[in-house]
Amino acid sequence: MKKHLLLGLLLFNPSFVKADTGYCGFGMMGFGNWGYFGMALGVIFWTVILYLIYLLIKRLSDGNLTSLEIVKKRYAKGDITKKEYEKMRKELNG
Repeated sequence: MKKHLLLGLLLFNPSFVKADTGYCGFGMMGFGNWGYFGMALGVIFWTVILYLIYLLIKRLSDGNLTSLEIVKKRYAKGDITKKEYEKMRKELNG
């Protein structure tokens, strides 16, 4: 699903559309025949790409938590009681 979404965004990106200017370029300002609409779509495209990269980095960094950090997060959320937190913390610290 994500591969299809990225492929669709790449194909929909107006900065990849060749302008019909007669000289194999992208037209004035690189937006092809799309003008400011193409520029806006290009900005939206790169915003979405940067946001997806941000989400990927955030997701990967959450996977590197230590066991003690996970216990602290669970306690902060209220998933475990103080007694359970203390017990788990003592077990993890040795």
